[in-house]
Amino acid sequence: MQPATESQRVLYVGTFSKTLHPGLRLGFIVLPHALVGAFAMARALTDRHAPGDTQDVLARFITEGHLLRHLRRMRELYPQRQQVLD
Repeated sequence: MQPATESQRVLYVGTFSKTLHPGLRLGFIVLPHALVGAFAMARALTDRHAPGDTQDVLARFITEGHLLRHLRRMRELYPQRQQVLD
């Protein structure tokens, strides 16, 4: 694998299945601005259209800081649970 350079593009693909709940069935892609149009067109052709209300609620959840608080709380809780199991 070649090291990344300034001229290469990086896409970050993720899901909320493990951080929140697998039942959400929502994922995301963070990509360079130059690729937004192409990805929007591809999504319009192939997407099964996740429920808009679920996306809106999740967007508000993130914007209002609830996701960050949840992740911080879990980072503290999971090591404690692991110690109990060890």
